[in-house]
Amino acid sequence: MKELSLSKIFRIFIVILLCFIIIFSFWKLLYFSILHWINPSLYADSYRLVEKNNITSFFKWIFSQHNEHRIVFSKLSFLFEEKILKLSPGQTSIFQNLSLLLLSSGLWTLISINFFNNKNIILMTSLSGIVLLLHPWQWQNFVWEFQVPWFFINSLVLLGTLLLVKTYKLKYKVYLRDITIFFLPWFSIFSTGQGIAMAIALSIILIIKNIRLAWISIISTFLALLTYVYFLNYTKPGFHPSYNFDL
Repeated sequence: MKELSLSKIFRIFIVILLCFIIIFSFWKLLYFSILHWINPSLYADSYRLVEKNNITSFFKWIFSQHNEHRIVFSKLSFLFEEKILKLSPGQTSIFQNLSLLLLSSGLWTLISINFFNNKNIILMTSLSGIVLLLHPWQWQNFVWEFQVPWFFINSLVLLGTLLLVKTYKLKYKVYLRDITIFFLPWFSIFSTGQGIAMAIALSIILIIKNIRLAWISIISTFLALLTYVYFLNYTKPGFHPSYNFDL
């Protein structure tokens, strides 16, 4: 009984500690978001993002490269701020980072609920994952408004994981999952170049998990990459180094 009591006390202490870190981190990130909203600023790549570079066509600007990336959703976000909300470009971006971190935390919690049966394991896994998402070492990335695409990829990775671990009994939910699997590569690849790795990884995992879904992901990834590279005329920036693939 004594060992059980000490074990329970230790678990309670860990839960309280994790909750404290989460609450403190959220408050700090909210504080950064409010500061940036009050005094919005753009740095380096973020400043280049809003430059049109004499591209008169809306379509060409939206799908044009930013270095080697195509950051379609970030550009749409900047336009929404400027044209619809009448805000400074990038004013909401830190709030976007915070929203994506909270979305990732929610997705991670749902993954834990669907993956584990033991309530204690679900609680500890959920809290530990949220701490990793919000921990102070993340703040350096968080406060740069150009990190929105990268946090978006994190959310898409967790969404893809949730789709794989969750069971579906109703047909319409199965179809909804299939449609989401099809669009995941497009959303990821046209968010940032990092999304290419996510789309390929999703296809490989689905080959193991569900061959029908794998074909959906593979076809979608192929079409997205074909559009990204061929139809939109991808050009490698001259100042970027070349890397050779080493298996």
